[in-house]
Amino acid sequence: LCQKYNVTRDKEKIENISQYCSRKVREVLEGLPAFTGNRWNEFTDDIRKYFEADKEAKRYRINDVEVFVRKSKKHTMKTLEDWNRYNHRFICIVGWLKCEQKITDPEANFYFWKGIPRRFRESLEPRIIIKNPNHCTKDPFSITMICTAAESLLSRDRFDNE
Repeated sequence: LCQKYNVTRDKEKIENISQYCSRKVREVLEGLPAFTGNRWNEFTDDIRKYFEADKEAKRYRINDVEVFVRKSKKHTMKTLEDWNRYNHRFICIVGWLKCEQKITDPEANFYFWKGIPRRFRESLEPRIIIKNPNHCTKDPFSITMICTAAESLLSRDRFDNE
C-alpha cells in the first residue's frame, strides 16, 4: 500500500501501518523500539519475529497429511456433504504442500485415495476402472478420477437417493 500511494518516508510508513491493525496488535507495534526510532526495515523485521511469520512457511508437513488420512478413513462417507468436507480438508493441507513443492501429484493422489474409508473405496474402484480401463494399476487413481466417481455415487439428485 505504501508503494501504491507513494508513501516513501519510513516515519510515514510506520505511523500509517497501525491504521490497518487491531488495537492489541497496534499496542504491540507501538512498543517496538523501531517504531519510535522510525526505522522501517528493523520495524518489519520485528513484526516478522514477534508475529511468527516463519509459521506461514511451515504451515503443513507430510506428517499432517498422514495423520489426516489415518483419521479420515475411520469416518463414513455416505453423503455429498461428507465427501465435500473430506475434500476441503485434504485440499487445505495438500494444496499448500503442493504449492511449496513438498509433495508430488502421485503422492497426493495416493494419500487422497488412502484417506477415503475402505467401504467407500470399494464402491468407487469399479466405477473408476470402468471409465478408465487402461489405467496402469501401478499408479494411484488421480484425484479427478476419484472425485468424478464419488460425486456420481453421492449425487443428491440420484433416483434412488432417499
